[in-house]
Amino acid sequence: MPKLISKEWRKSRKYFFDNKIHFIFFTKRRGNVLGKEILTKLEDIFRKNCQQMKCQLIEFEGKNDYVHLLVSVNPTVAISILAGKLKGTSSRLLVKEFSNELKEHLIDNHFWSSSYAAISHGDSHLEKIKNFFDNDIVPD
Repeated sequence: MPKLISKEWRKSRKYFFDNKIHFIFFTKRRGNVLGKEILTKLEDIFRKNCQQMKCQLIEFEGKNDYVHLLVSVNPTVAISILAGKLKGTSSRLLVKEFSNELKEHLIDNHFWSSSYAAISHGDSHLEKIKNFFDNDIVPD
């Protein structure tokens, strides 16, 4: 009898997946931009955006001028589209809510740098793939 997929895997009616992406977003102006209140708001915005796109925010951390996100990404979502939505929505909502605090940190009314990092993240994916072949693993 085949083994079942680990509970860490997410699934839908048609597929199962374990796609984790580590995003790093940098503010347009470097320096002490992201305070505790703004970081709390950002985490909430990112979590809601991920849910809307059928993704899941697993971890969030921010410092003065950058944030780290670990996101379980639905395979129907393009990484670049997800990054654009996360950055665009958060920028718009932050500038609206914290306009006085952020006005000196904007460049041409942009909050985030146009660049970002998106790094695939996995727990020994090669071992998991090899395990599929060696042990006849199928989804439940």
